[in-house]
Amino acid sequence: MAKRNSLGKLATSVLQEFRGSLSSLEPTYTHIYVDSLASEEVILAVHSYFMPERTDATVRVSKLADGVSFVSGGIGRTGKNAAIPDIAVIIPTPTSQYEDALTMLVSHSIPCAVVVESAVEAQQIADTLYNTGLISIIAGTTEEVLFDRLSSWIATATEKSVSFAAAYPLCRTHVVKQITAACAKENAAIGAVAIVPGSDMPLMTARQIRLALDITAAYNINMSVETIAELLGVVGAGFGYRTVARTVAGTVPGFGWALKAGMGYAGTHTTARVIHAYARKIAEKRDGVAADSSTKTGASSASTGASAKADTNSQSNTVEIATTQSLAKR
Repeated sequence: MAKRNSLGKLATSVLQEFRGSLSSLEPTYTHIYVDSLASEEVILAVHSYFMPERTDATVRVSKLADGVSFVSGGIGRTGKNAAIPDIAVIIPTPTSQYEDALTMLVSHSIPCAVVVESAVEAQQIADTLYNTGLISIIAGTTEEVLFDRLSSWIATATEKSVSFAAAYPLCRTHVVKQITAACAKENAAIGAVAIVPGSDMPLMTARQIRLALDITAAYNINMSVETIAELLGVVGAGFGYRTVARTVAGTVPGFGWALKAGMGYAGTHTTARVIHAYARKIAEKRDGVAADSSTKTGASSASTGASAKADTNSQSNTVEIATTQSLAKR
């Protein structure tokens, strides 16, 4: 009976979190500022990376020489000025002048990546700007390295990392690692400080449910009864290792807190790995390709290269790309 009640409470928790997760994915807005004389390989790589899979993900491309300005009525962050992007990317040349652009972005607390082929190509940035922690120099001599570093940056630069992962497949693995590490640290802390026996159970479970839903959301998976049942099974297994941890901890006077903290940390990582594998499997079955990789490289990049280059040289200074389909129609 007790076991049935526990499962019932777990199911209720999942459903409550699920209802909250339906609106957890937010629109994302990325603004890319390009020097038209920048490396074509870098331009094509960034263009390929930021090909969104969701209709609520918007990418705008502007000429770096035109500077940075924000116009009201956009679709970026919520707040007084909705046109402010969530993140910005600058693709310069070694001689590009973009300190004013960085100053404007920093003044609006916008994380910005300066993307170059080699770190030596990036201009020295004033300490007053760099020390804000909002500016990152991302150098990649190959597309693979560049994609990996962009993904690592997105995973930590914005609070909308899960929404970005849902829109841009290449950053999914890094985002999942980041949110898993954060959840594991929280559960370790809860396990270490819990005084009343069993008081850590609902807190850890709630965080693992949230983590499970975030991982599936990062893979842009629409929740179904079958998916919820699978998540119940995985998260429910967490009761097992936490029960073991409490039992063993009671037999180790003075060090039980360390054991419970370690089990909370390791258990969260184990649960996340299972959920991550499950989410990838569903996404790959749905898409027919690797769920956290891009098929828009190589020959595909070459086919879109003319469009990307045209975007930075056209008479229209700003180009909006709402979906992959709309880009194909351009």
